[in-house]
Amino acid sequence: MVRGRKIRVFSGAISAETNVFSPITTDMASFESHLFVRAGTLDFDGEAAWPLPLEGFRQSCRRNGWQMVQGLCVGAEPAGPVPQDVYERLRDGLLADLAAALPVNIVALCLHGAMIASDCDDCEGDILRRVRAMVGPDVLVGAVLDPHAHLSDAMIDNATALVFFKEYPHTDVRESAVELIELLGACLAGKARPQASVFDCRMIAFYFTDSEPMLGFVKAMRRWEARPGILSVSLVHGFPWGDTPAMGTKMLVYSDAQPELGARCARELGSALFELRGRTMPELSSIAAVVSELTAARTGTGPVVLADVADNPGGGAPGDATFLMRALIERGVEGVACGPFWDPLAVRNAFALGEGARGFMRIGGKGSPFSGVPLDLDVTVERLVPAAHQVIDGWAWPMGDTALLRAGGTAFVVTTERLQCINTDIFTVVGLAPERQDVIVVKSAQHFVAAYAPFAVAIRYVDSPGALFLGADPDRYRHLTRPKWPFDEQPFGAAPAGDVLRSTI
Repeated sequence: MVRGRKIRVFSGAISAETNVFSPITTDMASFESHLFVRAGTLDFDGEAAWPLPLEGFRQSCRRNGWQMVQGLCVGAEPAGPVPQDVYERLRDGLLADLAAALPVNIVALCLHGAMIASDCDDCEGDILRRVRAMVGPDVLVGAVLDPHAHLSDAMIDNATALVFFKEYPHTDVRESAVELIELLGACLAGKARPQASVFDCRMIAFYFTDSEPMLGFVKAMRRWEARPGILSVSLVHGFPWGDTPAMGTKMLVYSDAQPELGARCARELGSALFELRGRTMPELSSIAAVVSELTAARTGTGPVVLADVADNPGGGAPGDATFLMRALIERGVEGVACGPFWDPLAVRNAFALGEGARGFMRIGGKGSPFSGVPLDLDVTVERLVPAAHQVIDGWAWPMGDTALLRAGGTAFVVTTERLQCINTDIFTVVGLAPERQDVIVVKSAQHFVAAYAPFAVAIRYVDSPGALFLGADPDRYRHLTRPKWPFDEQPFGAAPAGDVLRSTI
């Protein structure tokens, strides 16, 4: 590994996950209210946390004694397409920061991988292409990305290496950033020549890596990475609500200039994953089933956690759907706490009433046709917290003004900022102890698990008519490349899954 301050690393981030079916536009305010850090404003030598994965970049640069130049770092909660002018302002801002930092040895970026603008369906490919054109062929260019991404030719062709998080929930963000920097450092020292091999699994699915069979699959990926000649292995899950030709599941392998070995790794892992189709995520329970379970006699201590997956803001849903909560209230299920529930109007009314006040309030059902009918409830305003935060790995993510509203045996944590539930701050910030509730409803799909599993008596993933419906419907796509499972039962035809899509250096 090359050491010393003479090595200059430029880092920055533009991260947005685009759900083309979402009714919510990802405008500039979406970035400004979520994550917007201008160049040079994060303290490289200080102790304050940086947002992940830049914190991983910083740790590696510190350890190697390298100079790190921090450029624009922005991110938005998942939603609909980014207006083209907004995307270009952010992209050009990052490129301007890079131009000002030159010369550099390494460019290390945090990109999501599923960002779509109104006139660009491959924002990450566009960014990497422009970075490569600016720095030339000899500078090392890499990115760490979310696996819910669309892996395009432009991304591969213009990057020295791409590293995607392996875990879902994403518990390895910092480690993935470190992996990227260490790999680029090995390239800088002449100890590695990454060559990409890609296998198209021709499928659309979800891969929950905290349970089998994906738990074992990730271990198999790591075993391959431990073999001589294999530098990095990534499973690109794909993002089903992004309508692009590159959408779908792919295996990405970087060999050390050994294309046959890399192709073999990508093919074996990709073929094995295809055989697991239909078994890579927990079964969804119907609203009727979970409500019946909760109204029956229960044994054991601790809350039952219900994940309202179809209304997960982390996938671009509004976060204000009422289907599940209405069923629980109508069936008289007590001891329920729900959050985060996005309803800026209800929060504004709660702040106008003040803590301890009581009144009728209309909650939820406002964001989209997939939000359901609003809940008209007699509520007590129990707690008001201006500018609340959910703190993740030391970095505070805004909830906005937040209210705890109680209607009988049901508590709502209502926010002005749209966000998914990742840790227990969603409830503790307003004084609720989640482990003491009977039922917790989280607006999330999977990222909550690490924080809630230690005290939950059970976790149920609930199917509902929310914005992130999972039904196979190929007619909603305009740009999807076919064949793909589950739309096509045998996307490889009669032959076994086998051909590596590309192997490039």
